[in-house]
Amino acid sequence: MNNELDLSLVRPLVESWLAEDVGRGDVTSASVIPEKAYAVARLEARESFVVAGIDVAGLCFEIVGGGRLDWDPKVDDGHVTQAAETLARVEGNLRSILTAERTAINAFARLSGVASLTSDFAQSLWGTKARLVDTRKTTPGLRVLEKYAVRVG
Repeated sequence: MNNELDLSLVRPLVESWLAEDVGRGDVTSASVIPEKAYAVARLEARESFVVAGIDVAGLCFEIVGGGRLDWDPKVDDGHVTQAAETLARVEGNLRSILTAERTAINAFARLSGVASLTSDFAQSLWGTKARLVDTRKTTPGLRVLEKYAVRVG
């Protein structure tokens, strides 16, 4: 079973999420954040969970920042976090960071939630002959990502 995620398959999906969320631009950030404002931000765990989608989150920042944001993941998918652990760091234009962050966090949280729940189910089956399998009944448009998150979990 392959636990790798082909980001070239995911890129068009992420681009569509960003287009839906941001549309013609992040009006709020553009109106209150200076154009050249620079920042360093961290993605931090609030509780323990199984990481899935760290590279999907990074792709959000890459697309919005046009490759000019420095995304530095500190963990890999499959890592079990602890509360207050830094999972990634992003540095660059503040407007770009704020424009990408909501989509990045939503995708990351959903995939990590699927992986964490899968891990819980798998642990509850430990020592039995039962086998955990996933289904083709996925959220429309998210099959490749949700099935990946199940494999990670």
